[in-house]
Amino acid sequence: MQSFVPFIKHFFTQNNIGFQYLNEGFDIIETETFDIWYFPMGFKIENYPKKTSEKLSLNIWEDQWISKPEIVMSRIKAQLGLLFSLPARVCKIMRIDKPQSDAFLAENHLQGVVSAKFKYGLFLPQNYFRLLPQGFTLPESDLLVGVLTVSQARKIYVGDTFKNSYEIVRFASLRDFQVKGAFSKLLKFFMLDKSPENLMTYVDKDWSTGANFYKMGFELKETLPQIFFDLNESGKRVKVEKNEGYRVFNTGSFKFVKDV
Repeated sequence: MQSFVPFIKHFFTQNNIGFQYLNEGFDIIETETFDIWYFPMGFKIENYPKKTSEKLSLNIWEDQWISKPEIVMSRIKAQLGLLFSLPARVCKIMRIDKPQSDAFLAENHLQGVVSAKFKYGLFLPQNYFRLLPQGFTLPESDLLVGVLTVSQARKIYVGDTFKNSYEIVRFASLRDFQVKGAFSKLLKFFMLDKSPENLMTYVDKDWSTGANFYKMGFELKETLPQIFFDLNESGKRVKVEKNEGYRVFNTGSFKFVKDV
């Protein structure tokens, strides 16, 4: 895979997307609606810039581009409205097993696989394969286009009572597709399945402001600080303390909560 900056410059030029390129110790690609900040491994937290604009900045690290360039580009295309669109309303939902969930998340979620108790798949039925782009490789059965995973319930104290709380652990759509309504449809299915009294999730600040969660009735409860990582021999991120040495970090996360 080509280095990120020449690749993204060519991509934007080819798609007639206006941009400006800057370098401030890290690479900055500015567009009209969002910016991309691309950081080399070893970039230090003390050099991280203070935001001067309300415009969304996507924080991309070199290790992410090296290990998952297709997912990175899918996320960028989503911001540009360049993904192929499918309607979730024609899809069906089923519980799926761990191997199926893990395989999908490994291919379609930037943070990969993590354990979760409940796993749900959104499938495009074969009779709707006509909606797929020409040349798409068709599976032998219904196409898995989205996955939601949720933790086991835990008791939390809310006000003067205990409630069953579940964490939304992972959600991903099929790479290079926007499945409109996928998350809300999967979440409604889970709520009917398990009747949660409380929901919580974390939103990655590197990629999102969490705006969609506000629209679904979630409240921002906490903003969590950066997490620092080293990379193991296979290039996978491993959490470390800042003073123990790190090669990459994230900008933290938002904790969203909803009482049902």
